[in-house]
Amino acid sequence: MKDSPNGNYLVTECNDHFLEVVGRENDSRGRFNFTAFIIGIAVTTTLGLAVAIILNENVPVYLDVMAIIGGVLLTFFYIVVYFLFKYDTFKSSQYSVRFLRIERKVTAITYDGSTLTLDWDSENVEYTTAGGKGSILTLVPGIVWLRDTNLSNTVKNQRIAIGSDMLDRKDILRNIWLIASDYMDRPDGIDITKSRINFCVPGSSTREGAKYGVLHGYCFCDKPLVKLMLSPIVTPMVLGRWLSMVTSKIPSWPKEILEVCQLRDDEETVNWKNYHRIPFWENEWVILCFSIGLIVDSIGVYYLIQHLIH
Repeated sequence: MKDSPNGNYLVTECNDHFLEVVGRENDSRGRFNFTAFIIGIAVTTTLGLAVAIILNENVPVYLDVMAIIGGVLLTFFYIVVYFLFKYDTFKSSQYSVRFLRIERKVTAITYDGSTLTLDWDSENVEYTTAGGKGSILTLVPGIVWLRDTNLSNTVKNQRIAIGSDMLDRKDILRNIWLIASDYMDRPDGIDITKSRINFCVPGSSTREGAKYGVLHGYCFCDKPLVKLMLSPIVTPMVLGRWLSMVTSKIPSWPKEILEVCQLRDDEETVNWKNYHRIPFWENEWVILCFSIGLIVDSIGVYYLIQHLIH
């Protein structure tokens, strides 16, 4: 669509009262879960081997000692993995951010479920990037933040992440800021924001489902052949994202925010339910790639299990 800056795929809802975006690290959820699962499987397998060595009476004492030490270290590593990935699984499905146009406020639901609100007119934008050198394998995405200019730079907990990009593209992050600032500051900000939205993603009131997860997972590249070649890698990430969403909690906005965002009966809003412009079954190639990736991965896991058993 004309005049649609790249980055509008993070918008979940837009109306006369507020603009909602999904916030920080939405792009990376599948990769984080996929990585956590692989680490968990590796640690569990190694722990099982250590237990088998300890229970074997024919094993020399020094191997028993090594297995016990290794088991203790691996158990500790479980704890490390938990704290590294706990915010991504079994937590809020979206870290939602709302820009309150009339009140001139920005409010967000944070990792711990609390709500942080800052004054829009006192905020400064900043970026956390690797200079655009990120890749799909990078575990730390580029992030665009809003920070209160009245606070010290050292006060990191008083800033709001309004968006992220897993490829660490600063132009995408700038576009996220452009969408928000135009909505808040331009006289025609509401109309121009709506015109830029190609579709709305599932937001804080709608849990993301498997269909959108598949489309999101394969949207990183426009080349069909590349999608197919990377399908064995992307498909597990899609499944990891789905598990993260299906086991998570829907964010809960406090009563005072809901009252501010309350729409009258004659007011319209643009969201996932009424502005869904991604017909799932018209994306045959994406579905085919996901299916092929699932088949290839399933065959690989089957033969790996057979090899371990025999």
